[in-house]
Amino acid sequence: MTVKLKRARWVKRTDAGRFTIETVAEKKREVLLCDTCGINDQCPVRLMMEKAESFVTLSVRNCEKYIPSIGFMPPMIGLERQFNTLRVGKGWFERLRPSDKIALVNTKTEEIEGYAEVTHVYHGNYNDMLERHAVYNHVACKRAPGQSAQSYVGEVLRKAHGHFLSENSTLTAIYLRRLENGLRIRSKEEAGAGKER
Repeated sequence: MTVKLKRARWVKRTDAGRFTIETVAEKKREVLLCDTCGINDQCPVRLMMEKAESFVTLSVRNCEKYIPSIGFMPPMIGLERQFNTLRVGKGWFERLRPSDKIALVNTKTEEIEGYAEVTHVYHGNYNDMLERHAVYNHVACKRAPGQSAQSYVGEVLRKAHGHFLSENSTLTAIYLRRLENGLRIRSKEEAGAGKER
């Protein structure tokens, strides 16, 4: 299964807590929120839509079951157990909440490499965030002996986003706990929906 990571950046959370990709441009393109979802290969709605695509065009613009996908460049290191990832800007801070599940996607293959649960999300000034959170970053384990985590992670960020970074830049730190058994969506019956206690 592949995930459209470029489109994942367009996803917003509505005031009602649902995820949407609906913009004026997207309405014209018939892009599906499902294309960026981390569980689209398990979704019964997506399967139904695929069966119907020969005679109807369906679209999903909001979804309560949406699983955000976040990309990692290979080699994907330090993504076992608990770690953080630092992202430039405020987008991921506004998009994620603790206990959300996300898909970890290889940016080269666009394949999902696993899943994680968000444990904390922080946002702030670039230098302050780097100082506070770099030591827990997934790439910090590759730093040279004696090199500080802030220095190494800052170097990685500059290589990846140099032209976007300035003294006014902000970072979002996303703390994640790897889910060993992956994710699967459950039917309403499996989840016990409608059963009174």
